[in-house]
Amino acid sequence: MARRTHNQRRRVIVSAVFAASLLVGTAACGFAATGEDVTSIAPPLPSAGRPPGTVTLPMGTEMGPAVKKLQDAITAGGGVVLATVDNAADARANGAPAVAANTVVIGGAAAVGLPMLRANQQAAAALPERYLLKQDPGGAVSLTYNGPDYVAAVSGVVDLAATNPFTTATASVADQTAGTSGVHESAPLIGVTPKDFLLTDGARTTVQATVAGLRGALKAPGETVVADQDLAAGSGDPGPALRATHSLLVSAPGFTSPLVAAAPTFGLELPLRFVVWLDNKNTTQIGYVDVGVLAARHGLKADDPNVVRLAAECDRLASAASGT
Repeated sequence: MARRTHNQRRRVIVSAVFAASLLVGTAACGFAATGEDVTSIAPPLPSAGRPPGTVTLPMGTEMGPAVKKLQDAITAGGGVVLATVDNAADARANGAPAVAANTVVIGGAAAVGLPMLRANQQAAAALPERYLLKQDPGGAVSLTYNGPDYVAAVSGVVDLAATNPFTTATASVADQTAGTSGVHESAPLIGVTPKDFLLTDGARTTVQATVAGLRGALKAPGETVVADQDLAAGSGDPGPALRATHSLLVSAPGFTSPLVAAAPTFGLELPLRFVVWLDNKNTTQIGYVDVGVLAARHGLKADDPNVVRLAAECDRLASAASGT
């Protein structure tokens, strides 16, 4: 119960945390957080449609061809499309509030993220890159993705030698998709810090058993594992192999669709991310992105009933998987 009580406190203060300046360092992710007594600060919300750390590029007016261009750009660079999720279709299928055309494509070449994973296994929560295609009420389609600086910041990886392959690959995919070139400016990294990104919990069993426990805990309608990556497999050729590390993408449209309807850019955070890994003390850990932090990034309030509901579901899944 201590973990859940702490999570509830964090969601009350997440808006205050989000207002802080960028804090990028090598501190480990965890439950330690500063300023837990701050409950009344109300900083300005992010600019509408421009979450911190994102890049947005125009893509014309046709959604289907835009999705195909993006998928082709990922595979042209030797990458793999890990998942393509139509958030609008998921909302319709689950009787959730209507969502305008909103599709996230996740993928890239495994090799470009491997140096970051060697620096910090928890970077798996931000890899591979996520690209969101959405259509506004006027019919314009745009491409939004997490800038490499954001991915590095939330991963706690500051070594340019580790992040450069990912940066180069991401820029190439974006340019091929949107027909652009050059450096794309990201929205300011306000309040982005690695220690407030993942919630973590020690598990009582092996990595494989914890992964199985997470799968077994999926009970809600439409709730499913979209992708399960064994990131340690093949990671030692060449270079040092990763300790056991799994990244799972979990779709839960009954919980997430209201948030996408309220803030279309929230589709960039879907499916939900869970990481299970063996740490340097041979202890299995499970981590999942703090829903309160994600909500604040997209201009949603941490005490919004739909945010609280999704956060509680993520807590439940992690607790069931870890056996705590």
